[in-house]
Order: sequence, then structure tokens, then C-alpha cells
Amino acid sequence: MHRDFLKPEPVARTQKLIAAARNYPCANCHKQGYTVAAHNNELAMGRGAYFKTKDFLVAYLCGDPGGCHDAVDGRAHGLSLEAKRAMWNRAYAVTVSWWFRDKLIEIT
Repeated sequence: MHRDFLKPEPVARTQKLIAAARNYPCANCHKQGYTVAAHNNELAMGRGAYFKTKDFLVAYLCGDPGGCHDAVDGRAHGLSLEAKRAMWNRAYAVTVSWWFRDKLIEIT
């Protein structure tokens, strides 16, 4: 039986999108000066033990202790799984809109 479908896909690393996070406010609370690229935590999106999802699956969230990144990762605020997903998904939509607006990514 062919089992290549079980192998994880190569992880897409895009340092441009990761590094750009510091130039933006938090896409959730709008705090400035602490923004980091928060990777999606869904297993279905390629996350697993000891590795992160692809770098185009990041939301720009504040990374200060107890901030929005800690909230979606479950380290702060005690949010439900649904609330964490909703926060990350809203922030992701805002983040992607910034990428297109500021031409960090373009469709040609």
C-alpha cells in the first residue's frame, strides 16, 4: 500500500511575512510595538508535535506576556477553543488584507 499521503508536506517558510509583523499593530486589539506572527494551531492545517504550520498561516497578534498571542495559544485569558479560533480567524483576515494592501504579497 502506498503511504506517501501520510508524509507531511514541506513547510513553507516565508521570512518576509514573519519579519513584517513588527511593522504592524496587533490585528486583534490594535496594540502597537509588540506584534508577532502567531501561527495557526489547527492540526488540520499542518500543525503537529514539534512543528508549526506554514508561514502564510499567521495572524499578526501582540506578543507581550498575557497578550493576544498568549490568548490564542491558551497561555492566558482562559478562552474556550471556539473563542481562540474565532480570535485567530478574525486576526488572520485582517493580517491578509494588510499583506495585499501593502503589497507584501501580490497576484500577478
